[in-house]
Amino acid sequence: MIKPVTNMPIVWSHRYASQPDVWFADSAATVHISPNQEDFTSYQKYDKCQDIKTFGQNTVKGIGEGDILAEISFRGETKKIRLTNIMHVLSAVGKILSLKVLDQRGFKRYITGGQIHIMNGAEVYEEVSLG
Repeated sequence: MIKPVTNMPIVWSHRYASQPDVWFADSAATVHISPNQEDFTSYQKYDKCQDIKTFGQNTVKGIGEGDILAEISFRGETKKIRLTNIMHVLSAVGKILSLKVLDQRGFKRYITGGQIHIMNGAEVYEEVSLG
């Protein structure tokens, strides 16, 4: 299992049980990130690497971007959601779901009672314990 660098909650996971596809929610991330090119359903390599600033003076390099079709299970129901403009960063420790990007695309997130709730309109996509 991928271990987060910080205390980010696991938000979405999909695929088969022996190798789950785990996404970590990050309220400070400005882009969605994946280190795995094989997960992309569409992909375009950048002409020039994109530098992304991380904590402190550190940077990582994005080498391309594309879309990932994720299946999310919530309360016994499985939904497919297309995550767009995912940056491909080989050195990423895990997959990062930017809560800022979700907010810009109309998703709402609430933190209450020790849980984060991600919704789009009245539809709940996830409720997960923090940390």
